[in-house]
Amino acid sequence: MSNLYIWFPNSEVRRTFVIELLEIPELAPRNGTKKAKKEYERQMESLNEHLEYLEAGKTQSPYFNLYKDYYQGNIPEWELKQMVDPWDPPRVFMKGFRQLYTQDSYEHRPGKWLVIKFRNTKQAAERYEWVLERIPTEWLGRNVPLPKTYQAEQKVKWVERVLENYEYLECDLLNKLLDALRYAKIENPRLFRGKRVYLWERLAFEYQSYGNLTKAEHCLRIQATLQPGSSEAFLNLGVFLTEAGRFSDAIAAYKEGLAVTPNCEFLNHNLASLYTSMGQPLLAQRALNEAILANPERGLNHFIKGEACMENQQFEAALTYFQQALTLLEDEEWVSVKLETLLNIGAAYMHLGQLDKAVTSFSEALGLEPDCLEAHAYLASCFGRQNNQARAKWHSMKARQLRRRQWHS
Repeated sequence: MSNLYIWFPNSEVRRTFVIELLEIPELAPRNGTKKAKKEYERQMESLNEHLEYLEAGKTQSPYFNLYKDYYQGNIPEWELKQMVDPWDPPRVFMKGFRQLYTQDSYEHRPGKWLVIKFRNTKQAAERYEWVLERIPTEWLGRNVPLPKTYQAEQKVKWVERVLENYEYLECDLLNKLLDALRYAKIENPRLFRGKRVYLWERLAFEYQSYGNLTKAEHCLRIQATLQPGSSEAFLNLGVFLTEAGRFSDAIAAYKEGLAVTPNCEFLNHNLASLYTSMGQPLLAQRALNEAILANPERGLNHFIKGEACMENQQFEAALTYFQQALTLLEDEEWVSVKLETLLNIGAAYMHLGQLDKAVTSFSEALGLEPDCLEAHAYLASCFGRQNNQARAKWHSMKARQLRRRQWHS
């Protein structure tokens, strides 16, 4: 006979059942004598010890693998004489149990489980029928419902597999993924700690690709609730809304994000860019100032502020920000931004009529990128205004060559 797995809601209910299963009578002193009292205390101590070992887990159980201890049902006579209590292992074996132990989970179903394997005897068959009469069917083995927390985890794993293996998601499948994540969030929100929170972001991008901003926003707002100290979801939401031309809603999204992380430079960058495109330079400048205050050591912040000043023809202020950016853009990964910064510095000097300084800046740009078309074109203009026709002609020719190369590439 295979193992019989019985689920119990708690250890107390299971212990009560075990006492009945092993036919252990209620213990009490036989009489008022000291000897009877001492025997009662011994029995109570022995019973509790056996039950505690049973409840400690499979291999701790005194009844684990009884059939191996008493091979072919042979129990030494001396052992029967010494072990007379109904909970002693040989007595339990004689009642028809091959083994008896506990565990805290079975087939992903948590609980206080009792595992019984019966012998092939008449007494064992009677005990088996006794068990089935007292245990509800829904407490037996796989009849016990899977916990919703486990179902939630399986749904999340399914979503992960789909997103990993499918490059294109049809709307119906996408909606099923969303339903799965919603179920998981309700039943086991702790699943979305760490990287799994970005499953919501991935679905948001998929919905955005279909132009379904309603569901994209829904996913991002759920992500935001799961990341209480982060404004990443609001940053993406603002970008989605901006691309859809919903500028007022985008501003509101960025401001929601700033309420969570007031010093987020990325939100301020995007907000400044949006204000600029809407023709509100003062609000754009304010947002850029906030970005710089948030991270004054980040060269990119100063670069963007410099660009804003250039757009407003504030050339001297632009030079200040660009020069500050240069001192901070030291890593190799910022070479392209550093190149743009040098070009902007040169352009600002040209606007201010300081051609020598402009030439120096454009020459430094060529030091970073010898085939920079913009630098050669600017230098041709500078030397032309300085009446240095030979150098102006050379840089002009170089710019034309680079432009033709771009056209044919």
